[in-house]
Order: sequence, then C-alpha cells, then structure tokens
Amino acid sequence: MKRRLRIVSRKSKLARIQASLVQQRIREIHPDCGVELTGITTAGDRVQSETISIADKRDFIRTLEEALVQEQADIAVHSLKDLPASAPDGYAIYPVLARADPRDALVGATSLFDLPIEAKIGTSSLRRQASLTFFLKQTNIVPIRGNVDTRLRKLDNAEYDALILASAGLDRLNLNGRIGQRLDPKVFVPAPCQGIIAAEIREDDEYVQSIVTKLQIEKVQLAATCERKIVETLGVGCNVPIGIYCDIHASDCVLHCLVLDTAGSQAIQLQLEGTNPLELTNRAIEQLDKAGVDKLLS
Repeated sequence: MKRRLRIVSRKSKLARIQASLVQQRIREIHPDCGVELTGITTAGDRVQSETISIADKRDFIRTLEEALVQEQADIAVHSLKDLPASAPDGYAIYPVLARADPRDALVGATSLFDLPIEAKIGTSSLRRQASLTFFLKQTNIVPIRGNVDTRLRKLDNAEYDALILASAGLDRLNLNGRIGQRLDPKVFVPAPCQGIIAAEIREDDEYVQSIVTKLQIEKVQLAATCERKIVETLGVGCNVPIGIYCDIHASDCVLHCLVLDTAGSQAIQLQLEGTNPLELTNRAIEQLDKAGVDKLLS
C-alpha cells in the first residue's frame, strides 16, 4: 500500500537541503510516491550559549524523534555524525545517499600552518579544538555557535580570524568558495560519519524501511558501520575528542583513528590498511585498547 511520506528536519538551511536530497532520491526511485518536507525548530536550536554539551546535542535530535513517535512524520533526516552510535529503542537509523567530502575545512585563511599562534580560531568541536592544540599548539581557540551563515557572518565581522567547519556542509550549501584549505584527513581525522546523511524511522514501520533501504550505498553503509562500531565499543559520544575515518576504495581500505584528551596534550593515532573494513575495525579496537585509550579518556 502506497502512502504519502512525511520527512522532518531542523529548519536550518543545511538541514533543509539534506532533507530535500532525501526527498529527491525517493522521488527518483518511487516517482508515484508523494513526499512532503517539514522543518522543526528544536529545543537545541533555542539554546544560545556558545558551548554545546552532549545534552544540547540530544535536544537537536529529540524533537525530531518525537515527531516520529507521534506519527507526525515518517522519516527524520539528520547528519549521522550528530547521532548516538546505536539507535534508541523503537527507532532505526540508516546511512543514506553518497557521502560528501568528510574533511574539515579552514575558512578565512589559506593554510593552518601560516596562521600566527595568536590567531583567534572559531570552533565548538572538542575534536577540532584538541587537534589544533595537539598538532599546531594553537591556544586561542574560541567556541562559536549558530548555523553556517551565522558563523560566516561573525568571521566577516572580524570577530574571528578563521573558522574550522565541515567541508560537507559548505559544499552542500554551495559555499565551497569560502574554503581556504581542506584539511588532511590523515592528520586532522574527521568526526565519525562526517559527511553522511542519516534517515531515522520508526523501527516497526516496514513500508518506510523498504523505501529507505533503497537509498543506501554499500560503501557508505560499510564505512558508517565501521566508524560507529568503534565509537560504540569505546562508549563515547560527541563530548569526546575522537576522529575516525574509514576510507574505502575498490580493492582496499584505510582506517584512520585519532583519540585525544580534552586538553590536546596527548593522543593515540592509528592508520591501518587492508582489504576488509570490518577486520580493520576490529584491529583498531584491539590496538586502541592496548594503547590505553580508556586511561586517555578517563
């Protein structure tokens, strides 16, 4: 039985673009399926403080999940990097569509290495803060809130000397011209699942599940599975400075892991190569354990 699908997302421009990409792909696969979009202002959007706690992150998600459980929507579209490593009871999470560029981007300058040590760099990501401190000894790292347009406006108003943002978001917003440097993912390892769109649905909705699974791309699904497995095994979330990037090619795979302490004074770095991403994931988990990741994160 066909039914009209309702997609919900946050109201930000980037969230709406990601939701429209999902809508467009569903229409391509099921041209006779009606798909409507709705934007919601979440509790997290109403928080104006410059720092984002893990509880705040959940606020961005919870409002969309409530729309699902109340059957006001059938699909909630998120950035997969913002979701917990395992779906809450009653929900199912699917990585969908092609992965955008997972790299971090420098905006406002053409090279991180040419920035003076006193340069004011805006980011609210603990991973980016710790990475800048560890690799470049940057100390003037200042939290920044707001959507991408708001952050760029603050940069243009000289409130910051440079920003670190996700290449994926800038590319999807057609703002790639603002990127001065795309950071090497072997060094500045991206957040787990950065650049991947997620479709969250009610776990028992078999009709929607049958549609959403057709939006998946095997390579993206496999990378997401590997990256999320490491996060879940470590028992960490967005409040921990951790980068994981599973770079899958036709015949081989490279898995990059970077775990830092919050001060950016210590780090565990791994780069594993092989042909089986899942085997690399298990090896990475073993090596992180042997390297004392629990002590580093305690």
